[in-house]
Amino acid sequence: MQVDMHYYGTYVLARAAGVKTESARTIAYAAQFVDNSIAREIDDHEDGGKIIAVPTAHHVGSLRNRDKNDQRYIWVPFHFFPGGEGATWTDKLICHKDSDLVREMVKHHLNQCTRPYALELMGVAAHVYADTFVHYGFSGVSSRRNRVKGDSFKLAHSKKVVEAALGKSLGQWFSKWGQQGGLLTNVRSAISNIGETYSGALGHGGTSNYPDLPFLRWEFEYEYPDLTNPEFCKRDNQATFLEGAEALHRMFVAFVGSNSEHQDPDSFIEWDDLQSTVEEIFATEGNKKARIKMWQHAASHLLAEYIPKYDADDWNNQQNDFGKLKDSDEGANLPIYRFFQAASYHRHYVLRDLLPSHGVVVV
Repeated sequence: MQVDMHYYGTYVLARAAGVKTESARTIAYAAQFVDNSIAREIDDHEDGGKIIAVPTAHHVGSLRNRDKNDQRYIWVPFHFFPGGEGATWTDKLICHKDSDLVREMVKHHLNQCTRPYALELMGVAAHVYADTFVHYGFSGVSSRRNRVKGDSFKLAHSKKVVEAALGKSLGQWFSKWGQQGGLLTNVRSAISNIGETYSGALGHGGTSNYPDLPFLRWEFEYEYPDLTNPEFCKRDNQATFLEGAEALHRMFVAFVGSNSEHQDPDSFIEWDDLQSTVEEIFATEGNKKARIKMWQHAASHLLAEYIPKYDADDWNNQQNDFGKLKDSDEGANLPIYRFFQAASYHRHYVLRDLLPSHGVVVV
């Protein structure tokens, strides 16, 4: 998913679930910032305090994407949440939409509502949960199971419509990474008797941004169909995006139900009354800018308000200005610091607690 859904859509869904305006904005910012927290900077205060950034993503072209160990700390817990299904370790790493495992993560995070970074943690959970509805069928490590046949795509839309929605990204992606999103060393090759023989793709790299376009209906074939589920190959993004939106709305309803501090009953809209508006947005053939306008229109029409523009630098600048604070302990009140707390907590819980309890040892 892209900023139109992770920030603007998340904001509308949170407000419609009865979340207060400022709380919804923090949740939505955190949800999108998962895709923008790429720095590994350390900012110092003269009194000895520090803010150490917690990266939760990489640029597409970053060489860190090729680091098999780094993938486990970035893509697995934040973008391709393991479904925990199947017989083998690599099977269990494949993402499944709305799996029992990701629901367990959501339930756990909802129970952390008294933490000072509860809103940011809800944003992280919203990003991870939503991504399962578009990233299913792929895993967050380099694997042959992610490889797709480059000539197998079938689109229920004209090439012109898809190219217009993707802009330059499609050509740039395949030009830089090839049909597999870049050949990467297979995650298990280091322990292979024949060394680094196999290569595979990271995530849904071989499909470019097709999974991120809400209106798209499309099909593809895996290069190794015997290692994958054929049910993953026929995609109706409209349907899965809608499932994801309903799941987020339900999660936010549960959040304010146990935390009245962030509740605004006057903004609550039942999902049945919201669904047609969300369906219209997802069905519209256009790029993310067009969908952002539609989310803005929905907020104006349904909630009589304007969604503040998303700008990642709002939070990045908070870290950059850390040294200007009178005392470093003031940094604990910054949204960027609370985001790093939430990201660290989520990563540790998923990788060191939740996944191992289900027999998936990633780190």
